[in-house]
Amino acid sequence: MRAVVVCLTGIGVMSLSVAGLALILLAGIARFWTWLRRRDIDQAGIWEIATETAITSGVLAVVVCFAIFFWWFWTGSVDAVLTEIDAIRVEDDETESQRRTRNLLEELSIGLGRPVPELWVTRDETPNALSIRSSKRRIVCTTTGVEMLSRDELEAMLAHELGHVWALDAHWVGSGMVALARGRRAGLVLATVGSVMFFMLVMSAWNGAGIFWSSILFSFALFVLGLVCTPLLRRLELGMRHHADEIADVAAIKLARNPGSLASLCARLAEDERTVAAAAWRSELMWFEMVEAEDLIGEVDPEAKVRTRRELVTRALAAYAEAREPVPAELDQRFQDWLSQHAGSTPLPATQGPSVAVQTPTKPKVAPEEYRKRQQEHHREKRKQEKAAAKQRDVEPRPPRTLP
Repeated sequence: MRAVVVCLTGIGVMSLSVAGLALILLAGIARFWTWLRRRDIDQAGIWEIATETAITSGVLAVVVCFAIFFWWFWTGSVDAVLTEIDAIRVEDDETESQRRTRNLLEELSIGLGRPVPELWVTRDETPNALSIRSSKRRIVCTTTGVEMLSRDELEAMLAHELGHVWALDAHWVGSGMVALARGRRAGLVLATVGSVMFFMLVMSAWNGAGIFWSSILFSFALFVLGLVCTPLLRRLELGMRHHADEIADVAAIKLARNPGSLASLCARLAEDERTVAAAAWRSELMWFEMVEAEDLIGEVDPEAKVRTRRELVTRALAAYAEAREPVPAELDQRFQDWLSQHAGSTPLPATQGPSVAVQTPTKPKVAPEEYRKRQQEHHREKRKQEKAAAKQRDVEPRPPRTLP
């Protein structure tokens, strides 16, 4: 329910922004036309129509914009994100890393009893991954840098992404992330346009020019709306990411063979100073390791890595607690130092001690024998499909994949 409300909030801000800018544009065209004809705007025929149907026109504009943007974000978010990060679909496993990733993705999907999602890859040396879902497509995208991860760490990362893909609100989360990111940028445009309009109208009134005070109030309202909604939408983005990651992390711990591998992965990424270069404003909060993209003037906050590291360390401590494993001694003090670097924050307690609530992990729902049997059946069925496809193309079938 939270993802639905957040998604609709982002779309609503976009609708208000575009509807307001459209009304401003129409008013500007009407004023320019009356200026060319040496007439006041209140003498134009459109003015009588506008004054009589102002409320109806405004509501209609917002409703139409909302419907258009809802359809846009609901159906186009997947393609927009994949295009932004320059991802390509893995059709044939070209490298050993891609074969390992696909095998792990298939094994985890069998354990969940779900179809295997599409595998995409983007060329970046930083190990990271994201997932996104539409009504018909489930996609997991990794960077080429995941080849440096161990098998357990890669399995934990993919299990986390599958937790996102198969969540009940996954489609709402993906569309909402893109809508909120777009809404924040629209809020900056609103604040800029509103401030410029307010300044120009106040100066015109100061110089004695005829002015409608409703226009001044409207421009001031645009400025306030843009100023308030930008940080508010950012907080909603971060809150939705935090909530979704908590659920996906627990799913990864339950699904992965090594429950502590997720904590090890978070600790490894926290030590890495690099970030994904392809991430931009649509996808920055969808990655396993959050990536803060450049702002509108092309700058990155120097404190971005500190915040990202703090988030990873917090997740690592929670993962160690969930897996009932102690924090390694060489990491414990380093974690506390990283957490204390964030201004205004206090270090979280270590996972050893009575103050930490630890949940006992449950055993996987699929027994090892049944899991192995389902895995073999899956690969036999896949081999049959490959042979049939090869026969249709009149080419030699590919050799069967060997399980790791």
